[in-house]
Amino acid sequence: MSTKFDMSWDDINTDSGSKVDYLSLKDGDNRVRVVSNPSELVVHWERNNEGKAKRVICTGNADCILCEHGSKTQTRYQLLVIDKSNWDAKTKEYHGGVKVKVLEVGKSVIKQIKLLAQDVEYGNPSHYDIRITKTGSGKDTSYNVTPSPNKIPLTDEEKEAIKNAPKIADVNKIASREDIIGMGLTILSDVDEEFEGASTNGGSEDSADDENWDNF
Repeated sequence: MSTKFDMSWDDINTDSGSKVDYLSLKDGDNRVRVVSNPSELVVHWERNNEGKAKRVICTGNADCILCEHGSKTQTRYQLLVIDKSNWDAKTKEYHGGVKVKVLEVGKSVIKQIKLLAQDVEYGNPSHYDIRITKTGSGKDTSYNVTPSPNKIPLTDEEKEAIKNAPKIADVNKIASREDIIGMGLTILSDVDEEFEGASTNGGSEDSADDENWDNF
């Protein structure tokens, strides 16, 4: 946070920021409404000295310290969605209010949504609900995406919830090289933290903002 002098009271922001939940797909049907463009993330999964798995978003730069040490990456995709598990189809109301969440999926699901988004009959998935059906477990897990045949406009309540939801870029912090070293990852056990800290800018980048469907 930068230092600022002689500010007006209106310039003081004490809001801790909007919090967005992640939607975990349950077995069976999951009904959602996509309300953002897709975002692509490249992530590393490594264990720390305590054996706990840690997820780190790849900086995407040539100086990514995890890439330098041979850490494998995995591509994931995120969307903002309205979780419709608490929506009553008969009354057309939500029990407990509208919940906008981050849905993170792999290539299987994102490819199916892309097909709908680029289909002349369906188009933009924000205009209709989709049902993601999860079956199986482990490596045998499969997902099937089915669009609703009815295009239903977003309600004022839904629009307000979307307006107040943070952007996907804002909920994905890209750690600096220095921060990653400080995580105590076993793959970096041979890194001299003091030396590295003196030789790096220690800055961070914003993650890529929402991408267009045509890029996937």
